[in-house]
Amino acid sequence: MTFLDTISDDITGDVFYDTQRGFAEDITYSSGTDFIGIWDENYQEIDDGYARVSTTSPACWCRSSDAPDVDEVITRGSTNYVIVDHQPNDDGETLLILRLA
Repeated sequence: MTFLDTISDDITGDVFYDTQRGFAEDITYSSGTDFIGIWDENYQEIDDGYARVSTTSPACWCRSSDAPDVDEVITRGSTNYVIVDHQPNDDGETLLILRLA
C-alpha cells in the first residue's frame, strides 16, 4: 500500500472525519442535509515592507463526495456561511472557502 493509499483510506474512513474522537463536526447546509466537516479559520498575513495586513477567512474541509455546491449556505452552530469556492486536493477532500451570509 502506498502512502497516498493510506491517506485516502484515512480520509474516506473515520480517522479524520470522526465527530466523536477526531477533528470533525456535523455541519448542515440549506437543503437540510448534514455533512461532516473539519473547520479551519485560515490566518493570512501580507507584509509588503510598508504595511502589514492580517485576516482570517473561514473555511471547511470535507470529503469531496459530500461537498455542497458553490453559493450553498451552510450552518455551523448558529452562524450561516455562503460557500464562495471549492478547492479539491485530489486526495478525496475539498476545502470550502466561505464568507458570512
